[in-house]
Amino acid sequence: MRGIAVLWMALLGSGCAAKSGPVYGNGVYRLAAGLTAKEACSCLWVSGLGETECRELVRLTPDVARFRVDDEAQEVKARALFARAVARYGDAQHGCELVDR
Repeated sequence: MRGIAVLWMALLGSGCAAKSGPVYGNGVYRLAAGLTAKEACSCLWVSGLGETECRELVRLTPDVARFRVDDEAQEVKARALFARAVARYGDAQHGCELVDR
């Protein structure tokens, strides 16, 4: 079922779906990747929750975004279909922020 949702979102993003519904551009996927990276980073290092809990808290609907955690660098790399984002923990005062990569 998840594969069907991902395929559907890819079709919507590419403009191949029927024109009667909304057609989403790349910005939606960039937003999903950025939101996932930032929220997962904040969940882990600002809130101090575990990775399993954070995966549940930041799941998007439809579930198009995935992330990897780098504990050593204190950063999260996320992707949503063909968009990518990285969020890094700075310190207790600044929390997490999206970084260019």
